[in-house]
Amino acid sequence: IMILCLAGGHVSFTRATGTTAGIPELMDGGVRRRFRIGHGPNSTHSVPCAPLGTALAALGMAHVDLLSLDVQGAELLVLNTLRWREMSIGVLLSECKRLGCTDPQDTQVSKLVVANGLVHVGILRARHDVWDSVFVNRSLLARD
Repeated sequence: IMILCLAGGHVSFTRATGTTAGIPELMDGGVRRRFRIGHGPNSTHSVPCAPLGTALAALGMAHVDLLSLDVQGAELLVLNTLRWREMSIGVLLSECKRLGCTDPQDTQVSKLVVANGLVHVGILRARHDVWDSVFVNRSLLARD
């Protein structure tokens, strides 16, 4: 398992495992309450972390066909670690912070991704409480 962060080092990560594990400070307050994610000294531990861009470069990956990003509120952080000039993404799904993708962070994610060559093609409602923004590389879109 790799924990993602802006710069290498360590980050506080939830001790509880499962689909809602993550960096509590980046999680929406509603998610923390719903899944009873605490802030006490025994609720997190320090774990090593690295930027996703650094990890992909170390693996020699210059292209990712499909990147599905669901990191409990840290989507913008992770996307900011990519080396956009050194790599390409075919299709990107990014979980939205708010239903309908209306949170200011959802807008920031969209602006960052579009500025780096992807086109926002829609919003996918995976279930009643999970929404994803869908982006496709310009080079994959049909041309008239």
